[in-house]
Amino acid sequence: MILKAFGVKWLLLCIVVCLPGVFSRIKNMPLTPQLETCYKRFSNVSLNRVPGTFITWHCESSISLSKIPFRLPKSEHHYLNGLNRRIMEKSKNNRGKRQATRCVRKEYRMLTTQERNDFHRAVNGMKQNTIVRPNVYDALAMLHSEMQILKAHGGPCFLGWHRVFMLMFEMALGDEVPGVCLPYWDSSLDNELENPAQSYMFSSELMGNGDGAITSGPFAGWRRPSDPNNPNSRPSPVLRNVGADGQLYSRESIEMILSRSDTSEIIAPNSDPDYDIEVHHGGIHIYIGGDMEALVTSPFDPFFFLHHGFVDYLWELFRIKLRNQLNIDPQTNYPMNHNIEFHSRDELMDIANFTCGAGYSDLLMETVEYEASPSCTQQRPTCDSPYLRCQLNTGRCIPITLQETPLPMNPGSGPVTNPPPVGPGLPPPVGPGLPPPVGPGLPPPTGPGLPPPVDQCAHIEQERHNVKPCQNSYCVNGICDINQWVYVPVKVVTIRPPEYNRYNSFPIINGDVSMTNDIYNPSGYSRTKKIIQGRLGKTPKGYTHCFEDGIGQIFVQSQGLNYEGFYKESSVIDQRLATTMSIAYVAVKNPGRGVTRALFRASDSCGRVCHTSCKNPRTGKFEPCSGLIELDSRYPRMFSKNYGDATLDIWDYGNGNGMGNECPMFNDDKFFLTFYCDYQDHLPWVDKMSAPPMMPRMGPKPQPPPSFHTQQCRVSPTCVLNTPCFSASLQCRFYGETHQCAGACGHYAVCNYGHYKEKICIGGTVFSETMNRCTSTPCGGQVGDGLPSWHVFANAGANYMKSLGSRMLSGSAGASAGASIFGGKR
Repeated sequence: MILKAFGVKWLLLCIVVCLPGVFSRIKNMPLTPQLETCYKRFSNVSLNRVPGTFITWHCESSISLSKIPFRLPKSEHHYLNGLNRRIMEKSKNNRGKRQATRCVRKEYRMLTTQERNDFHRAVNGMKQNTIVRPNVYDALAMLHSEMQILKAHGGPCFLGWHRVFMLMFEMALGDEVPGVCLPYWDSSLDNELENPAQSYMFSSELMGNGDGAITSGPFAGWRRPSDPNNPNSRPSPVLRNVGADGQLYSRESIEMILSRSDTSEIIAPNSDPDYDIEVHHGGIHIYIGGDMEALVTSPFDPFFFLHHGFVDYLWELFRIKLRNQLNIDPQTNYPMNHNIEFHSRDELMDIANFTCGAGYSDLLMETVEYEASPSCTQQRPTCDSPYLRCQLNTGRCIPITLQETPLPMNPGSGPVTNPPPVGPGLPPPVGPGLPPPVGPGLPPPTGPGLPPPVDQCAHIEQERHNVKPCQNSYCVNGICDINQWVYVPVKVVTIRPPEYNRYNSFPIINGDVSMTNDIYNPSGYSRTKKIIQGRLGKTPKGYTHCFEDGIGQIFVQSQGLNYEGFYKESSVIDQRLATTMSIAYVAVKNPGRGVTRALFRASDSCGRVCHTSCKNPRTGKFEPCSGLIELDSRYPRMFSKNYGDATLDIWDYGNGNGMGNECPMFNDDKFFLTFYCDYQDHLPWVDKMSAPPMMPRMGPKPQPPPSFHTQQCRVSPTCVLNTPCFSASLQCRFYGETHQCAGACGHYAVCNYGHYKEKICIGGTVFSETMNRCTSTPCGGQVGDGLPSWHVFANAGANYMKSLGSRMLSGSAGASAGASIFGGKR
């Protein structure tokens, strides 16, 4: 019996050793229901239309909620509730008052020096104000980082939730420095640069450096809040990895969003990602990187509030279009036909008593107005900012770079008229105040306000700096220490990028150089063309500033599922080759005596996602898998305690004394996960084209807009232009194009993102059509072609706004939510 028992033990031991799959030390897990649902929403979307990382970030950024360390103590919520009560009171007091005081939100670089200094002082004041724990700034940021994430993202509540959040932040700013308003950051201006990371926005004079910890600018030395459960732990500095990954807004993407005609077309769940305002906003979170890349930490960087100020501005432009062009009340245009948890119209935001539907109320905008994004014209080639210069061919204001000094201020007080015609065959405009002409045979223009001459060798410098590092915080559940992490090796297999046309190394055939294909191009050989090129579908879309120069970068990352922590690294690849392999080491939380669960993902530097494959423990083959990995500390361990050990665990250097001459041996047994970057045009974790068809929109039926003469363009109820709209979807094309409103002496409209924005001359003065600017002449009497005077238009506008508030509180579809906030009964 003893021998028999002994034999059974040996048999069991043999099973454990010979069949590692029985007691797996690392294994793949199925997709969580939340991820699977989100992925399926996009499974019928071809990734040749939108960068894949926009979609994956949208779905994955809020998956870790069980271990969020930044939870505001309940005792501190009374401060936040107080902010909301004051927002309600101010909104009600402002309602319908023509001369009500409003915060004018400007593009950050359009602030005066005093306004900018006051804003910086107010933000730092919030960080130092400890009337609530840990301080006012972090208390607000922690509100975003709680379970609110599920209500604030992934559905139609996203827009209203962040609108209320911005109002709360703005109220707190004013408490520190009276009169300070929240500026916004129009990142599409920076996107016009060849390298947006070189924008002066990241200078010490403005928002500070973008590489690693913030060490310059008004927020130098900022840190996250301490973990309340470990108050003596030293928190991580606020981090950025600007320009390593992601993409800023492009003017094309903004115009696409604003071209839609119903809120359900720009927000989940029935929106197309090409037009989804939340999907596109994620690209900026990724672009700033560091703390901004993870939702639970993003508000700890002040960039968060400037970015979301711009998101709110775009939404307001969309709401203006709904009302003024389509006769749709944006308050009632809340997407209803969906089953997204926490995003129903009557769902409480948990910010005081606001509901998601109430976040769409016009009353929230009674205290705020937006100044249009800066633009310029040929006749006014300045942007009224030392940090912006005029891009003459578009009328856009683009930033100066870090290599330049701020421009001398030139208010450009001369006449402002519509731009003269420009184009092929037309002479360049010349005259006082205009920049010198450019063209073949002409010397490049130089001088203040003009970009520096183009360096013909600039691409060499760009290639040299193509590979960018990632600075990680090494935080696990609020404790920031590299010793809490372990390293998991992964393989990265890539094929040659589809758009990498050729590498200038050509075969010689029969004594002549054949330049059809370089020697590495798989299209040049029948077998590789069939097997490798045959795998490709439609070429996935990359970032605006994506380029291939032979050196590629694959970003690999882990995101905790049962812990709060995020890690990002990259491997460098040779883009010349038909297929290449590299190794990356991805850090995750040390499992200790428990288990670590994490989501592993990879994408290239153009935002094109990679597939995940896991090793089958029985067959040894790599098979498609979810990329959700669970590992523990049982032997043989599939991780290493630090990067150095991870390297030596993969490359066996023999006796370990460093004195041997033998070549290192490659240990393939340490790999469980492989990323395949083969440029597929659909998400790899759900079946392609399996998503159900888009559900029909429910809600108020749009009424046809009032008809106007074909030579007139309707901007608002108080502004009609004696010029036709550009098209049915776009009112105008040239940024800064300006026209007077017919019969309204002090009203005029300026083109911004394809739509006119109405403006009014201060003090009831006349807008001059010939001078294209406000004058010192007061308005009065009948003007123009018999249309009502400016005063009549102004009164009509005030009455119109009053009626909106009355309708909302007395029986419109938004009445119950609005009344609960602004003093009514539900």
